[in-house]
Amino acid sequence: MNSAVIVGVPYAEPTPKVKAQIRYFEECYPGHGREYGYVIPAMKKASQAAGRPIRTLDDRAAMIFLEYRFSTPYCQQFFPPWIQSNLKILPSEEGAISRELQHFFRRVS
Repeated sequence: MNSAVIVGVPYAEPTPKVKAQIRYFEECYPGHGREYGYVIPAMKKASQAAGRPIRTLDDRAAMIFLEYRFSTPYCQQFFPPWIQSNLKILPSEEGAISRELQHFFRRVS
């Protein structure tokens, strides 16, 4: 596998369990309940999914996050450093992803 595409932020369904986790974190860390119980778990899932093609230190893979929220500083702060330091925001125009992938795979090969 040499690519991973994450389509949308994988937020959990707001079940009673998720709502209880948010309330719990809000009690423990006032003002951060939603962040700790809802946002961070979603960003962790996205990071894990994006990293699936990476198995060794020598592996390279294109990771495409297809959701504008991934480009916001708020969401980016929850990515691990290895994603943050390699993240490139592309313009929302036809062919932008294709051009970037061609450039990426020419460099990697």
